[in-house]
Amino acid sequence: MIFMAISTVMKKLLMATAGGVFIALAVTDKVEAIALNGQSLDLPESEELSISFGRFAATPEPQLPAIADARAMQSNIVFGGAWYQFSFGEVGKDAKGCSPADPFAPSCTPSSAGNSEFAGASPWEFEVGAAGAILKVTDAFFRGDRFDIFNFDSLIGTTSTPSIGGGCGDNPDTCFADPLISKGAFNLAPGQYSLRIVPTKSPFGSGAAYFRLDEVEVKEVPEPAAVLGLLAFGAIGVANRLKRKPQRHQ
Repeated sequence: MIFMAISTVMKKLLMATAGGVFIALAVTDKVEAIALNGQSLDLPESEELSISFGRFAATPEPQLPAIADARAMQSNIVFGGAWYQFSFGEVGKDAKGCSPADPFAPSCTPSSAGNSEFAGASPWEFEVGAAGAILKVTDAFFRGDRFDIFNFDSLIGTTSTPSIGGGCGDNPDTCFADPLISKGAFNLAPGQYSLRIVPTKSPFGSGAAYFRLDEVEVKEVPEPAAVLGLLAFGAIGVANRLKRKPQRHQ
């Protein structure tokens, strides 16, 4: 550390290079610590200054997550929950989520019914269990849009042909029940999914729509022994009725 007193006029100080220089300035009783980043510093012309120079290790700037990692963090899909709202643009381009859940997507107008949440970044990754699942996709707001649904690069299906004109509002339940809106329900087999939605019709150039996932309900099948027991019990009941039936005399 080098200390030096300067009483002459100093107009500018330039920061040294390698690793950075820390400069502490004392003007009368006031001390200011100023870190310079390759820029000049204007100093008073008539103040006595004591200046200390010391080297410090440059602190690296915080690293932002890689885009792939940021997208992966947005792919948590819950079965049987709210509808997921996504945004889309031109025909043939993958749909995105909605900001801020997807930092790379535009903002969306949420459902006024409170039954939706913004989807994160596409593709939306999840696993379907042994019972399978049902994927529902519906356009919303103005009619006219239509979508292809993909798992990785394999086509799952295409939503229905839409009517042109009018709309269904922002509630996905209402839109899914609208016979004039483009929508679809698709059975998903067990396995890993990387869901992509691509508009095949987008007459307005952009918009928002919804999807949701529901697990298939597994109905319990009676054990074979229980089924046989029920049949036997029924047969005994029939036999008893026949015994009690009065005989007709000729």
